[in-house]
Amino acid sequence: MLMVSWAPVDVSWPNCRGPEMAYNRFIWRPSGSRGDNRHLMADTQLLLALGITAAAVGLGFWGYSAWQSHQLRQRRNKTEWTEEQGSARSWEVSPDGRLDLGPGLTASPQGTHAGQSAWEHPPTLHRQIDLIIALAAPDPVDLARVREALIAEFADANELPMRWYFFDDAQNQWSLLTIDAQGSAQRLIASLLLCNRSGPIGEREYSRFTGGTERVADRLGLACDRIEPRASVLRRAQALDRLCQSVDWQVVINLKPRSGTILGTKVRAAAEAFGMKLDPDGAYRLYDEQGYPLFTLIDARNEPFIAAEMRVRQVPALSLICEIALIPAPSVFDRMVGFAEKLTRTLDAELVADDGTPLTADRLRSVRAQIEKSHQEMRSHEIAPGSAFARRLFS
Repeated sequence: MLMVSWAPVDVSWPNCRGPEMAYNRFIWRPSGSRGDNRHLMADTQLLLALGITAAAVGLGFWGYSAWQSHQLRQRRNKTEWTEEQGSARSWEVSPDGRLDLGPGLTASPQGTHAGQSAWEHPPTLHRQIDLIIALAAPDPVDLARVREALIAEFADANELPMRWYFFDDAQNQWSLLTIDAQGSAQRLIASLLLCNRSGPIGEREYSRFTGGTERVADRLGLACDRIEPRASVLRRAQALDRLCQSVDWQVVINLKPRSGTILGTKVRAAAEAFGMKLDPDGAYRLYDEQGYPLFTLIDARNEPFIAAEMRVRQVPALSLICEIALIPAPSVFDRMVGFAEKLTRTLDAELVADDGTPLTADRLRSVRAQIEKSHQEMRSHEIAPGSAFARRLFS
């Protein structure tokens, strides 16, 4: 009598991200003759060999996937770039493509904070005042794609004081990503200014910036450097705001004529002789060699000076104004005081405070001492008075 039975032999594919996939093979096993049994044994050995081969292939696939995951984690968490010198272009682009053109900045790179990675960053950024996120791509990414991703992600976030940079390998320097930047890059930097005259960033700005940056990275296939925790960033932003409130003040020296008013022609002649320039907003300013304003001369009533009207202009009083955080040293204040004293002789005027009381030499020395104190406080936070970083904070 011929007996037929079914014997399952399992050949399972190794589990790799998902439910296990098992394939069963059934053998028709006739009982009776030894010759048939030999055929049966051969079939069984063949199936076992096929099963072992399939298992080996599955194991190799799993190993390759694990290796790829390890490489990605390495790029995300351990990538370190060698520091390369260079200066960033002074162009800023908002997510909707608007450009903010400014003068070139040449400050030196600063060190990293504890807890930050050693990623290189553009010299116009400062880890004391910026939240910096570094990104890397395994292959160069077209900058047009980066712009498209930024516009799509941050179109509704124009209030964020952020900048995006790319490393230009051809120029060996960091460049600010602009609407007309061409080419491709493997290294990118996203930065968020922690504080300005509008106040410090809050939880909403932090979450919007970091979350948006991560989504841009995912969209472009970029590896993100570790992001500084929210609590730490917000503490830094609030401390920076307290510093700004402490040092963000200005000195005003008023010149009041001893009698009558001051002729506009005399004001123009004195200002131009001292090297001041009449700007479109109607104020005379003295600039340094890099083109940054040192102090300002205005009509005390805040009425703009108009070049064509200076011949007939009658000025009741003048004001000299100096932004303390934006001047590099107290010597700028000394120059302003010297100019004011010269004007008292040229225009027959006297120096008075806003309340009309005389500005004596002792009061001016006291003001100078306060300037020195404010500048020392800024330097203690690694922010040089009058530097590019100071101009970013006090804008």
